[in-house]
Amino acid sequence: MVLNNLSDASLNKAIKYVAIAVAVVVVIGIGLAIYQAIPSNQLSPAVRDEITKTKAAITKDPTDADAHVKLASIYITEEMYSDAQSELDKALKLNSNNMAALQLMGALFERNGDPAKAVTYYKKAIALGDKTEFKSLNPYLYEAIYRLGKIYVDEKKNKQAIAVLEKGVAINSIDSDLRYILGLAYLHDNQPDKAISEFEIALKYVPDFAEAYYGLGQAYAQKGDKAQAKAAYQKAVANKANYTQAEEALKKLK
Repeated sequence: MVLNNLSDASLNKAIKYVAIAVAVVVVIGIGLAIYQAIPSNQLSPAVRDEITKTKAAITKDPTDADAHVKLASIYITEEMYSDAQSELDKALKLNSNNMAALQLMGALFERNGDPAKAVTYYKKAIALGDKTEFKSLNPYLYEAIYRLGKIYVDEKKNKQAIAVLEKGVAINSIDSDLRYILGLAYLHDNQPDKAISEFEIALKYVPDFAEAYYGLGQAYAQKGDKAQAKAAYQKAVANKANYTQAEEALKKLK
């Protein structure tokens, strides 16, 4: 399976595994290369050893869906996406309600440029997660909410995005990226005051968040407050080199 860039590189999530539990650690990074599978002979000895151990566990118990998910998460870390999808298919055949498999499968389809299929998996993961007691401790639920909200924002489905992302804020109120995406949803829905609030919260936790400053400038411009918009755009430019969008927005205000 050949995987393409996400539409917004600043929101790339790289998925890693841990040896003891089937878990996903989401790391937000800026800049996303075109993914290509890494040949097995280029894997580190530690990774090859972990793959061997996980495969042995699957051989011992072929019905262990979590073991297939763990192996898939290792493959995802190493950018072996076709292998990862194969393992997730097996996990979901064993347990169609495996939240980790659903969320990771959604991520694979999203990276493959198929947001419609990604939405299907994310929505099912969220529906299952909504029934769990400790939502804030469920990384798969939060990630599915974030990614689904991002897709809705990209597709200009603002009401749907707001509904999903507000659910995410209720789970994790201090995630700057979530607040930023929710701010965009409010901005696109012509709710500048709510957008300003979300961007300001994002900046509270990440003071050099250039995109949040740019969004803040857009929100103030939407309100007709040119002075505040200009100040926000200037901070966006100051915090990100060659920020063409913010620079162009500044020129339009002069």
